[in-house]
Amino acid sequence: MWLKELFQRGKDRNRLRLGHDLTTKAKFIITKVQSYVPSGLRHLDIACGSGQILSAFNRICSKSIGVDLSEHCLAICRQQDLSVIRANITENLPFKNETFDLVTLISTIEHVPYPNELLKEVNRILSPNGLIIIQIPNPYFPIDLHYFLPLYGYLPLFIQKIYRRLLAGKGYLINYNTIQISKGDVEKIFADYAQVYVQDIVYPVEVAPNWLRPFYSFYKASLGRLFPTGHLFIYRK
Repeated sequence: MWLKELFQRGKDRNRLRLGHDLTTKAKFIITKVQSYVPSGLRHLDIACGSGQILSAFNRICSKSIGVDLSEHCLAICRQQDLSVIRANITENLPFKNETFDLVTLISTIEHVPYPNELLKEVNRILSPNGLIIIQIPNPYFPIDLHYFLPLYGYLPLFIQKIYRRLLAGKGYLINYNTIQISKGDVEKIFADYAQVYVQDIVYPVEVAPNWLRPFYSFYKASLGRLFPTGHLFIYRK
């Protein structure tokens, strides 16, 4: 019964989702990539959300700007004095050619209907030898990190739809594009770029909600290498 109740809570109330520390996640990512990022770069964070990644990179970059479509998220960013612009990332980005030296795509690519079209825009606004940092969740994590359904990523697409409808209900529907993108998919998308860094990552225990940390500590010690929580990449133009 508790499992059924967990499913029927809906994504926004799911105990597996609430309480995750996105600031700790951002700090963890920047510790992984900081040695590859010279200070003083002009930085754009695409789909900046509530600004955790933007704030982290703002400390080492000469200029950091975030773009997002959500006015709610942008308002949270502005309350932190972060520079943000409202933009639809599936359309042309409102920047001149070669405006930025660094672009971050953190938990973003899997929400873009046509990643190669976004990549064209990133290529346009990125300076020569500019860097792109990408992070994606592991689509083969035992519990899907978008819908929080067990073994979801292992199922064919048509069964995934049935699975969501039967077990998750409308509360799990995400109101923007969400697709399963693997480590190999990212490497294909960025095949024309120089790969500077790639690593399977397991987030620190502090990222998890308090109630989940004892279980997460066990997972990290025993299964973390087999089932990483995500993948992190750096590419050079």
